[in-house]
Amino acid sequence: MKCPLCKSINTRRTMEIPSAKISGSHIYDDIIAMECDECGHVFNHLTTQDIENLAMYYKREYTESRFTHTKIITGFLDEEYDNNNVIITQENITSYIDLLIHLNNDKFNELWPVRNFIALDQFLEHCWNLDAMMQYIRQTLPPGGHAYVSVPDYDMYDTWYYYLIKEHIQHFTRDSIEKLFTKYGFTVYKMAYSTLDILGGALKMPTLEYVFVNNKPNENDGVYCYGAGRELLYMLDNNEYFINHPIDGIIDDTPCKRDKKINGIPIHSSEKIKELSPQSTVIITVCYSAGKIQNKLLDMQYNGHVKAPDVRWDI
Repeated sequence: MKCPLCKSINTRRTMEIPSAKISGSHIYDDIIAMECDECGHVFNHLTTQDIENLAMYYKREYTESRFTHTKIITGFLDEEYDNNNVIITQENITSYIDLLIHLNNDKFNELWPVRNFIALDQFLEHCWNLDAMMQYIRQTLPPGGHAYVSVPDYDMYDTWYYYLIKEHIQHFTRDSIEKLFTKYGFTVYKMAYSTLDILGGALKMPTLEYVFVNNKPNENDGVYCYGAGRELLYMLDNNEYFINHPIDGIIDDTPCKRDKKINGIPIHSSEKIKELSPQSTVIITVCYSAGKIQNKLLDMQYNGHVKAPDVRWDI
C-alpha cells in the first residue's frame, strides 16, 4: 500500500489489532497500522470499501459516538485571525463532518471562498485523502495566508488506547506533519506541544499545534498542467516532480472536463494561458499531443516556462 504522504510503495505493517464492529457500525473492523520506510509516516491501512464506509460512518454515526470536544487554544493565535476565517473543530460538528464526507468527490472545494485564515483542529488525522485536503487548503488561502493545525502527536503516545481510535487514520509526528505542509509550499510560523483532554479528562492526548504560512506564488505565477487525461492521473501519484511539487491548475479544452477538479485541482480552458505570467510554468501531460500543445502555447504568445516530458514521463 502506498504511503499517503510521499507515495512510496515501501511500506510495511507495524501493528494489527483485531477489533470487531460494534452494533453494526459502518466503521472498518481490524486496525492495521502501516509505516513508510521512505518518510517514516504511520497510517492505517484502508481498503476501498473501508473508505466508502467511513463516509457513511461520519454521516450517520459520528455525531453520536464521538467522545471528546476540541477547542482551539486561543492564546496560541493572534488577533489578526478574527475576521475572514474558517474554523473547523468538533465544536462545529456540521462543518467538520461536511468537509470529511466531501473529501472523496472534490465537491468540498466549493464549500468556502478564499479565506485569510483556516483552522483545522484535530482534523487532518481523520482524512483519508491528504492530497485533496492539502490542495484545498493551499487554494483557499491566499499567498501569506495562515493555517492553524492541531493533530495528535504519535511520537508521544503513552497508552495503547490511542491506537484504538479508528477515526484516526493518519498518525502524525512533528517530522511528518512538517513534511506534508512543506510539500505543499507552507512554512512553519509557530509550533507548540500541548495536550487534549479526552474521555472526560481521564486521558490527556499529546498534541502538536502549528500555524503554517502559505508561501505559494500568486495564481498567475503558478504551475499548470496541460491535459487532464490518464497520463496526468498516473503522474500525480507516480512522478517524483508531481509528488513533491503542488499544482495550481490544469488546462484542458475538453467540454466535459472543464470547470471540474482532479484531486482538488481546478480544470481551466486554454484561455487561462493568456493570464499566466512569465514566472509561471506549464507542464504538458499529454504525450501524443505535445507538439500541438507547444505550438498552441506559441500561438497564444505564452512566455513562461514549458516542460514537455517524453514518453518515459521524465520532467
